[in-house]
Amino acid sequence: MRKIISIFILAFFVFTGNVKSQNKPFEFNGYAQFRFYTNNGDESGFWVRRTKLWIKGTAPKSSKISYKVMGIFDLKGIGSFNLLDAYVNFESNNILLRIGRQVPMFSLQRAQSDWAIPVLERASVINNLIPDTRTGARDIGALLGFKGLKYFEINAGVFNGSGANNKHHTNNFLYTARLDFNFQLFNKASLSLGGATLYHYVKKETYPMIFGAGVANFSGKDFRFDLSVRVKVSVFTFQSEYIEAHFNSQKARGYYAIVSGTFSKVNQLAVSFEKYSDINSITNDEPWAYLNYSRLLNGQKTKVMLTLGKQYKGEYLAAAQFQLFFR
Repeated sequence: MRKIISIFILAFFVFTGNVKSQNKPFEFNGYAQFRFYTNNGDESGFWVRRTKLWIKGTAPKSSKISYKVMGIFDLKGIGSFNLLDAYVNFESNNILLRIGRQVPMFSLQRAQSDWAIPVLERASVINNLIPDTRTGARDIGALLGFKGLKYFEINAGVFNGSGANNKHHTNNFLYTARLDFNFQLFNKASLSLGGATLYHYVKKETYPMIFGAGVANFSGKDFRFDLSVRVKVSVFTFQSEYIEAHFNSQKARGYYAIVSGTFSKVNQLAVSFEKYSDINSITNDEPWAYLNYSRLLNGQKTKVMLTLGKQYKGEYLAAAQFQLFFR
């Protein structure tokens, strides 16, 4: 029933898309990523990594109220359509209030669109230690942000703590807060420093990518923090992030670092390094190194990416991906 409702909501906005606000027309966008992947010879083949569709716009006769509804085709299963985002923004001057189904503001890389990052996938520590990883990183709640200020941005959120649309009365609210400082160093050079915290008291919750699928439910304090840095100098960008998660007296953590450069506006090269350590060593904790090359055929909207990856004392992977953005 939830999938049917999701499709109905998206279809409703698509067929009523001729309604325009005072400032912005109704927008319909989407993109698809087609990938060839091989990993130590154990897993290989062509598949569709992502296909997302979304609509966004402003409410009629109001430039301060906007909305976004986004869905994804779950091609790992039977090709079903699942709702991701469904929220409303209320904006006034430098204040933003977002209510609905959304990604809690915690990690820097998770807030960056996957079609725009210079690497094949977000780092393992991001995929495993952000909140609600099993529900598309979405939760239902409210986010209050102060943006567009001269040197910093601040966000604070309160969410149901059970993942998007999941009823779980035993869990308490999830609280998040993030602060980012932005500095213009000199011409074509900038520096961003950020940090975030997360607190959630849970009862009988499972964390398969942290404790393991067969580990008994966890009850207690879930506290996590994030530290990030991003430096841009001319065509080069350096970005790194560290996340640490505490579950009572147990701890999981990890980090990544990416150096990327875009040359002649069509050639993008990125070198990345990452490491993730869970609590019960359910995955190989050895670090990974990646080399990524992208040919930008239409900016980030149409591009071909080639990736080679090697884990220290572990696996390797090779992938080729074609990305098409449409509207």
